[in-house]
Amino acid sequence: MNYGAWKALTVVGAVFAAATLPGAFKNPPPAAVVPTGWSASPQDGKPLPPQPPAPIPKFDGPVVVLTGNERGFIRPCGCSKPKLGGIDRRAHAIAKLREKNPRLAAVSTGGLIAEGGRQQELKLDAFLVALSAMNYAAFVPGPDDFKIGAQALVERKGMCSFPMVLANAKVGETAFDGQAKLGDTGGVVVGLIEPMAPVTGVVVTSAAEALTRELKTCGEAAFVLVVYNGPQDHLEALADAVPEALRAKTTFAIPGHADMPIEMPKSAKGVPVVVPGGKGRAIGLFLPGKKPLFDSYTLVEKLPVDDAAAEILGSYRRFVREENLVTALNRTKAKAGYVGDGKCKECHAQAHDDLADTKHQKAMETLEKSGDDRDPECVKCHVTGWALDGGYVDLDKTPERKDIDCEQCHGPGSDHVASLAKTPGGKVDQATCIKCHDPDNSPQFKFETYWPKIVHR
Repeated sequence: MNYGAWKALTVVGAVFAAATLPGAFKNPPPAAVVPTGWSASPQDGKPLPPQPPAPIPKFDGPVVVLTGNERGFIRPCGCSKPKLGGIDRRAHAIAKLREKNPRLAAVSTGGLIAEGGRQQELKLDAFLVALSAMNYAAFVPGPDDFKIGAQALVERKGMCSFPMVLANAKVGETAFDGQAKLGDTGGVVVGLIEPMAPVTGVVVTSAAEALTRELKTCGEAAFVLVVYNGPQDHLEALADAVPEALRAKTTFAIPGHADMPIEMPKSAKGVPVVVPGGKGRAIGLFLPGKKPLFDSYTLVEKLPVDDAAAEILGSYRRFVREENLVTALNRTKAKAGYVGDGKCKECHAQAHDDLADTKHQKAMETLEKSGDDRDPECVKCHVTGWALDGGYVDLDKTPERKDIDCEQCHGPGSDHVASLAKTPGGKVDQATCIKCHDPDNSPQFKFETYWPKIVHR
């Protein structure tokens, strides 16, 4: 990978981190119009108008920004409306929060990526550079972060201005930090993980035993935040490792159990439990010793972005494009051969004409305009025959497979053309559509509303 380029960006990040002093950011404060939080988009097929950002809150006392479970959402899908999240909006929000709350620290609870592969490596690197730029205090890796390889994850410690914190895991002879101080807040964070699917080289020991060991040195801390990447139903047993003297100032954070930041209604034997949220749409605000203990700030589409973070995001997108990752797929055998919609038109002229002016027929055009036409995560829902033999490769090799044509939904048509056999896609219905029109990429999708837009005879 181009580590030299990322190192150069790390220098940008160092400048960015230093720029968290009041007045350092040039973006104007967001307008104070709507309250913190959000409600789910109604599935009526109509895009919601972007909402103005909430006021930047000021709290009395320390604040810990909690993020995690991004699952690769370094930015929102360009097709979603409204667009929530993105590291560039997050950077702006954290900088403004620091201006009003100088005793602020930020912790990533892990789950930055959701799978392995080259694009995820590039994405993880961009995340880590951006977190350094935002002056995070700690990163607690989750099971999915190890999917690029345990040794590969450890090697990325050198890219970070913060420690990777896991008290009960090591890779080879390399141990992670068991805990980390949270800046001027007076608190500490302890990281724990449960055994994961076999990953070569990583050894995970008892979380409870590790917590007992770490808490012995936390008596003077103002508060203890325990980030636990494991099942929620294990928390009560883990709470037994918290001594009575520390119970009142200990809080569990468990990533991956809710899409938006929340405090769970039930504690773990008196130890409060918070969830940082997911997919980068909002940031959790942990307020030690306060009631309520947890708040959130939604990264709405109209929130300003920070230029330095946007540069990091732009570099990630440039690396994906330069490596032309769309051509590097492991392709699987299709159920038949692709013939192209021109062949379909010979017998289905009316249906072909009905679809000619739909957005499906201009699907790739939107990516070409945004510069995402070589990003696999975007392209897969804008072409025909993704990751299949005979299907789309790239605009140079298979321009005839760009856009959503007949064979994307009905399946490759060679057998049908030869013998009038049924197309392998079977009946096209809602299950077909939601393979792309899912809640992340098409949150307002409603089959009854969308289907008439493409109905064909």
